[in-house]
Amino acid sequence: MARGLTPCKKCFGSSGGYSQTRKSSTTTTKKTTKKKNTRPKISPLSISSTKIVLVKGQSRKLTVKGGAGIVSWGSSNTAVAGVSAGKVVAKGKGKATITVKKGTQKKSCQVTVETPELNKTAVEMDVEDTVSLDLKGCSHDVEWTSSDDDICEVEDGILIPYSSGTVTVKAKVHGMVWKCKVVITDSTEDDWNDDLDDDSENADDGYMDDEVDAVA
Repeated sequence: MARGLTPCKKCFGSSGGYSQTRKSSTTTTKKTTKKKNTRPKISPLSISSTKIVLVKGQSRKLTVKGGAGIVSWGSSNTAVAGVSAGKVVAKGKGKATITVKKGTQKKSCQVTVETPELNKTAVEMDVEDTVSLDLKGCSHDVEWTSSDDDICEVEDGILIPYSSGTVTVKAKVHGMVWKCKVVITDSTEDDWNDDLDDDSENADDGYMDDEVDAVA
């Protein structure tokens, strides 16, 4: 269009014949990157024993692995079993639960305390007698031994004497030992000696009688 002329609105519209260029706006979107969790993975808590049997006076050390945080120990019945830093001490007959906590995790150990007693600590018996020993207050298998099986054996607490002498019989369980002194005599030896004495006296009497008769 020539300069100086007024453009026709019908032909050119409201722009007056000139083209208008619109600037396009560009929007930049920033990507958000999530940070990864860098916390170390906590391993499960474990305890060295979950069930133990002790004799009064014994102790046992419990240990734990895994977990995170401060370790704390406790007992459900301190009259039966106490615990300090994992060391369990048997105090009286019964049952108790030892619990250890570390952070948010916890584990437990069942403790049974027994108080065994040997029914006899000294026995005097004849070689023909039968005597039984019993470790009372113990529900577990007992190991029985004799200091000299040639004099006296022991089977399940039953004494089996063979000859006169003295032996020590032991009962062992849970790492503890109970002893009984056994003195055995042999009455058959005394009877045999008595028979020998009688025979000797009879022989002497007969010899004297013969001698008297001979003199007479």
